[in-house]
Amino acid sequence: MSWQPTMHPHTFPRTTFCQYSIKCQVIKNQYTLLLVKFFLSIFIVFNTACEFKMGTDVEKPPSVAMPPTATPQDTTVNNSAYQRGLEAYQRKDYTTALSYWENSAAAGDLEAQVHIGWMYEYGQGVLQNHTIAAKWYLKAAEAGHASAQTNLGVMYQYGDGLEQSLDNAIHWYRQAAEAGDPNANYNLGMIYESGNGVPRNITQAINWYTKAAEVGHVNSQTKLAGIYRRGAALPQDLQKALYWYKQGAEQTHITTTNRLPQKLTDTHDP
Repeated sequence: MSWQPTMHPHTFPRTTFCQYSIKCQVIKNQYTLLLVKFFLSIFIVFNTACEFKMGTDVEKPPSVAMPPTATPQDTTVNNSAYQRGLEAYQRKDYTTALSYWENSAAAGDLEAQVHIGWMYEYGQGVLQNHTIAAKWYLKAAEAGHASAQTNLGVMYQYGDGLEQSLDNAIHWYRQAAEAGDPNANYNLGMIYESGNGVPRNITQAINWYTKAAEVGHVNSQTKLAGIYRRGAALPQDLQKALYWYKQGAEQTHITTTNRLPQKLTDTHDP
């Protein structure tokens, strides 16, 4: 009589074990999908609550203009005058700040030129004048200042102080985007997603949003999450949506304390 292997009472035959493994994998995948949907729903509720808190619906897409900061992009010329102007601006002594920055700007300081444009755009220490603001932005933009290029694009897009021209707005946004300004990438994404004045192109919108999102631009991260969640013009991808919602949530504590003033606040569902 030949010896026959004895199967342990808790050991499955090979075929049954494979079937069991497959069932476990299916259950695991279903469980993972449920978790993804659960966390996604939490981020959607969080995002909606934040949007409700921020304000009411707007007619135009948001565009960001940069205020005077303590970390200028370019103060290579007459830096002392720039710094004194910055100190005066931070004291809200706008008249003194403007005087220093006019001297610095005349010597070719691009940052001072942008700040003067900002003061005229928002009427800080001077009568509000979008035409003069646009001239200062143009001067710095032509010299390659990224924030000035973005701001000039905003003014062209909405016809503030300039004849409205979406072509010129896109031109300057592209210049700023190439120089590394994520706000310009975001604005381009908004233009192509809305199809306002250009053929709607979600692929282009995703491309521009992604460039900004990858360097921490929260609005772009939220927009990407919304596009992937809805599956508009492309297959729905809840995992990518969850990823970008998480990225945005992680940045929230930074942006709420260091957020730059925005011309408009976007409260639409991304």
